[in-house]
Amino acid sequence: MKHQLIALLSVAAGAGSPAFAQEVNIEPEILTVEERISEGEHVFVMDFGINGSSQISILNANDLSMAGTIGTGTFAQMMMSPDMASLYTGSVYLRRYTYGEVEGVVQQWNASTLNPERELVVSNKLAQTLSQKGIINLSADGNYLVLQNATPATSVNIVDLKAGKDLVEIPTPGCWTAYPSVESTSFSTLSLPI
Repeated sequence: MKHQLIALLSVAAGAGSPAFAQEVNIEPEILTVEERISEGEHVFVMDFGINGSSQISILNANDLSMAGTIGTGTFAQMMMSPDMASLYTGSVYLRRYTYGEVEGVVQQWNASTLNPERELVVSNKLAQTLSQKGIINLSADGNYLVLQNATPATSVNIVDLKAGKDLVEIPTPGCWTAYPSVESTSFSTLSLPI
């Protein structure tokens, strides 16, 4: 390594330049990965990623220093579980970026370790839209995810988290986003202006 560095510096400085022919000791950097993000409050920030993968940056709430990152598919949406232990993301994975098969995926991440806990393949109708509230929501009992679809026809998919699969698609013509009730498994949706 030292000989390569000397040769590279010699070539860069020009042939015969004695100033760059010195041996330089460079300590290699050892990269490490923390098992968990730091204790305390954090801010989860979605970089929508219209040009590729959506990245979630996890920042320390006190000084906004970087605590970690999560990479998802494109057109990602996210929501935190009520107990703040898990982060849910819904995103699409495109076989080819501008055409081809689309796979809708829900991922559940451990909010402390940022490791994936599980992954569910859902309807490929999952809305590919700007990040917004109401595209992915959790039912009041925590057993179901409510996902917005667009083909561009609108519908909602209910994902059974215990069974780990899509349960039913509910057509919602002319409506956008879904908001679960504070009790039971019902939800409301907003009518789009005509």
